[in-house]
Amino acid sequence: MKNFNSWKLEDKLKTYSTLAIGVLSAGSLNAQIVYHNVNPDRVLHASETDTMNVDMNSDGTADFIFSLRVYGTGNANIQCNLESAATTSLVLMTQQPNYTQFGYAVALALNAPIAPTDANFHSGVYQAILASIYGAITYGHFGDNGEHFLGVKFTVGANDYLGWIRVTGVPSNGSTVTVMDWAYNSTANTQILAGDGMLVGMPNLQPEDLSIISLDKNIRVNFKSKTEGVVTVLNLIGQQIISTPFNGNKVVMNLEDQVPGIYIVNIQTPNGKITRKVSLN
Repeated sequence: MKNFNSWKLEDKLKTYSTLAIGVLSAGSLNAQIVYHNVNPDRVLHASETDTMNVDMNSDGTADFIFSLRVYGTGNANIQCNLESAATTSLVLMTQQPNYTQFGYAVALALNAPIAPTDANFHSGVYQAILASIYGAITYGHFGDNGEHFLGVKFTVGANDYLGWIRVTGVPSNGSTVTVMDWAYNSTANTQILAGDGMLVGMPNLQPEDLSIISLDKNIRVNFKSKTEGVVTVLNLIGQQIISTPFNGNKVVMNLEDQVPGIYIVNIQTPNGKITRKVSLN
């Protein structure tokens, strides 16, 4: 594996860009929190029968689906749901004794633990109601218009991964929801805290301060001004591929011995941390 501070493909690379996500350390070298910001926040409405897919690990396959529905005529019966897109995708929820097909999603506070053995993960129950109204009676734990986290678990291959989804703006009747962001722990079967990995406390380093370009198994990071720090490349399960210190306005890495696919570039500087997701061809 090679590291370069020069770049011979300047003109070609100017046409390439990448999609921003976040990755933060989760307390060990192997544990990585992979963060996705919904920008702008996505607002869903029951009156429009809105839906939204949630692909927790950006592998092109939906893990969960937000769905808002109005039943019958008028707005008498409304549901705001997070549903499993696969039988191995589960949401933390409480259940009523007489209803086995759905439950009420648990509204988690910031830093609440989401553990693989949590009893509120109910195998075989794939509809989690955030808030609803039925017969003029409201149900659910999210209907206060506040900001809450959903705890989720999804499967890739033979491994389970824990994550959270942050929402706000759910009224008592469940007629709308605003989806803000989500994250997961890329170490299989490992707890995550609600809110782990959120892009907070880093006001000085902004996405517009840099650009990341990927072409021909080379990754280049350009900075608007001279910067020092470390660039780390990870695969989607959080394994470190390369870590390169830098002091200047650019750093270039050659990943010719890596297979094509999606990789995560983590830029750490004294002014904060930003990461992006790149496609390596």
